[in-house]
Amino acid sequence: MGRTAAETSPWDVGLYSLAESARYGSIPASTLGRWLARRTPTGTLREELVSFDELVSLLFVRQLTRQHVRMKDILTAESDLRERTGHEHPFVHETLWVAGRDVMVRVPATEGEFLAANRRGQMGLPGLIEPKLVELPELVTDVRGRLGYDGGRAVVWRPADRIAARPIVQFGLTCIEGTRLTTRAVCEAVDAGDDNVTLAHMFEVAESDIELAVQWEHQLAA
Repeated sequence: MGRTAAETSPWDVGLYSLAESARYGSIPASTLGRWLARRTPTGTLREELVSFDELVSLLFVRQLTRQHVRMKDILTAESDLRERTGHEHPFVHETLWVAGRDVMVRVPATEGEFLAANRRGQMGLPGLIEPKLVELPELVTDVRGRLGYDGGRAVVWRPADRIAARPIVQFGLTCIEGTRLTTRAVCEAVDAGDDNVTLAHMFEVAESDIELAVQWEHQLAA
């Protein structure tokens, strides 16, 4: 299955620095480094921009590791799913299950049959495993994430109330929902001495939106 234009742009465009990726997703440096270095010839991390798809995948990876799925099994699962689906970043598209420390995928058109993606498609025996449904919006809750989908793929990340990041809006920076106003710009204006009432009037948003934007930026800086 080949990749389409919708899968390569804007989803795969580099938007975030390594530091921004770690900061946005509260992703440990060790997890970030190992994941992003997975397909380099030397297996070492390169200084490059991270795409929206990669950021979403990292949120998924971080939560899987929290559920005690080993990194090597996550890497194997991603590779297996990429081959099966044709998607460069399958975690952005697929609904996965976890059974013990395995990353499971339900077999299409079957009832109760699962493949262990991290075991290269080994069949899970019906009745012997009890897969736990793990969907991305639930997985990333612990890392302040809520995802929105379109056509079966993640297109927006809502890390906080009224705050959203879309790869096609302001280069993926977090903005006040429904606007192109970045939370960074709002926080910088407040730090420069502008009050919430003035900013809300200037940008035609609610005062509460200004407050939420500043709270998000302060949370990132903490």
